[in-house]
Amino acid sequence: KFFLEARKTENSNIISLVTYDDTPCFALEQIKCDQINFKKPHFVTLIATKSGGSMKYEGGEFALNRGDKFFIPANTEVTIKIAEGLICYPPRK
Repeated sequence: KFFLEARKTENSNIISLVTYDDTPCFALEQIKCDQINFKKPHFVTLIATKSGGSMKYEGGEFALNRGDKFFIPANTEVTIKIAEGLICYPPRK
């Protein structure tokens, strides 16, 4: 496969770019949101693609600037506000 079509998810703020059906090596989603909360049972990597948003977690908050990269540990509750970015998931077991 050289071209993968983006697919809407149940949450209209998230678009699946690469799914585990495409490859078991990783999954990739694009987010565009006013606010989204999540807590994943595995780590994820967040890459901000637009400046101006924020990411809040227990113990702190970060401003999101284009190009920022964050490693979010498993079972960490995160709130992302007014943001655009990519969320990369680890390989499927």
